[in-house]
Amino acid sequence: MLVVVFGAAATYSFYTYLSPILTEEIGVPERYLSLALTAIGLAALWSNLYSGKLAAHGTGSQPIIGLIPLYLLQAVCLAVLPFASMIPALGAVDLLALACLMYLQNSPSQVLHTAIAAERFPSSMTLASSMNAMAFNIGITLGSTISGLAMTHLGLRWLGLFGAVLALGSAGVLMLLKRTESRGIAC
Repeated sequence: MLVVVFGAAATYSFYTYLSPILTEEIGVPERYLSLALTAIGLAALWSNLYSGKLAAHGTGSQPIIGLIPLYLLQAVCLAVLPFASMIPALGAVDLLALACLMYLQNSPSQVLHTAIAAERFPSSMTLASSMNAMAFNIGITLGSTISGLAMTHLGLRWLGLFGAVLALGSAGVLMLLKRTESRGIAC
């Protein structure tokens, strides 16, 4: 669950303030804001659809462990975000990349939750299915809270760095999971 919490928190650390990032940091004129948000929405839609393909790569924890490089890429993209105002085109591409990474964890994490439930607690499959949504909502709250505090005390420009730390949290939890599984310790 921590992978999903940190992953959603990383995403919503910037997504909560997406419109101000687009207008104030990247310089998208107000009249084109809807178009920019539509492009980001389409990239996020692709992310959600591709998530299902990632979930098809193995069973149990295999699909989500395969996301380690993607969380590291998300951390890099978030770390670049503070420099978006210096090179607006880079900022726009960076936001599109972040939108493409946004929901890749959804289906692989669902596979993990249901695999654990099927193996250890077969009567709790419905609860296992809801755990993913619960973890995602906790992550949204965490990311929005952290970005709100960062926004208040440091400004809009620094949201990406806090998100990068959260993305590294997801990668770190997955590395721990991979390590325990390689030692033969079950999830």
